[in-house]
Amino acid sequence: MLQKDLNKDYNMQIKYFLIIILFLNTLLLADNSYYLLGSKSQNRDYIYETDSIIWNNQKQWSVSQPQNRIHIQKLKTHKMGYILINNDTINYKTDIKKDNIYKISQGWNYFATPKDGIDVIRSFQKKDTILFVYTYDKRSHAWAGYSPSKILQKKIASTRILALKYIEPKRGFYIFSLKDITLKTSGTTLNKRCKKIVDKGYNLLIASGIDKKNIFNKDKTLSIRSRYSAHYRRGVYNDSRVALIFNKNKKQRISKKLLSYGPIEPAVIVQYDKKWEDSWFFIFDYFTKECYRGMFPSKKVPPFSNLPKLK
Repeated sequence: MLQKDLNKDYNMQIKYFLIIILFLNTLLLADNSYYLLGSKSQNRDYIYETDSIIWNNQKQWSVSQPQNRIHIQKLKTHKMGYILINNDTINYKTDIKKDNIYKISQGWNYFATPKDGIDVIRSFQKKDTILFVYTYDKRSHAWAGYSPSKILQKKIASTRILALKYIEPKRGFYIFSLKDITLKTSGTTLNKRCKKIVDKGYNLLIASGIDKKNIFNKDKTLSIRSRYSAHYRRGVYNDSRVALIFNKNKKQRISKKLLSYGPIEPAVIVQYDKKWEDSWFFIFDYFTKECYRGMFPSKKVPPFSNLPKLK
């Protein structure tokens, strides 16, 4: 009887010991669990991309060296961390939110921006449930990030991550939330002066500032291109769009010759057919949120060196 009790106690001790081992193993696995932003696969053992940025939730950053391979399981973290992987080959696809309303789940979420983009500061600065917002900029080969927390935002600023202030329309971005929430974002639209002009029957032609190519109207007689990308302004990822506002009822004067006009401010290049000569146009700069006025130059009208601002 005594032997049976001893065997029973011994088996229970072995059972408890195995449970403790499994529990510790679970903790160890949890300590080394990372979410990979910029990667379709979450089952990777190594990071190969150059300059990948690692956040371990102990408020510590580390950046991999070029050509350096990192074993993810060897990274130490107290809680779940994440890795910003610089990878220009990934093309994310997701639904565009037409009503600017996002149902955000606890943890990491991936969305696309609506037609007016997202003003990150206005949309998230007062949301204590949001921890991080990130997007990846292929042109500068860098991530851009924002946190409503001033402490975390300073941590972001201490790395090569760009300061995120705006995300263009139809761009993918990540959100980390502490709980499930429904949130309506704010975008950037024309100011009152430019909007009044559009309401009078003028047309809009908007250049994204990302693609560095001309955006044409339907009959290819008019185009616009942004001459700058706001992402390079002191490490800030901002709105780099420009809009050309022109009179759609302008009488046509057929000519295949395209002229080029590039005022110093705002930074924009306009190409136009002869039919547009001597007519007024307006420019809305989404970065400065200002409305400017110009006239398509001709032999009679010289080009403006600067476009006057409408007050």
